[in-house]
Amino acid sequence: MTNQEAFETMVRHLRRQGKRSANANGTCLYRGPDGLRCAVGCLIPDDQYKRSFEGETAECIAKKVPALSDIEPGILSEMQSIHDDCDVSQWEEGFKGVARYCKLTLPPLEEASHA
Repeated sequence: MTNQEAFETMVRHLRRQGKRSANANGTCLYRGPDGLRCAVGCLIPDDQYKRSFEGETAECIAKKVPALSDIEPGILSEMQSIHDDCDVSQWEEGFKGVARYCKLTLPPLEEASHA
């Protein structure tokens, strides 16, 4: 998966989901209740996910998950930060910042309902 493909997948996923993947205490999770997933969690195939990943950084997870090995760790970290640290109302600005900084193309908003 290229950086651009990963970025588009994460953005579309978070737009569709529209909320954070977190436990009852508000701690963000790669895999949360009711099928919720964080930005990085949506890229981890079921057969490569381990519960022990919870609480680890995206950069650490990228070293353990073959599906993430070709993705720039900084992109994963930035997208994890948007999911974990920003209010949902601030996500779009965060996505724009990552796109600008990493020289990626942000998928149009109207694609969110079709992705």
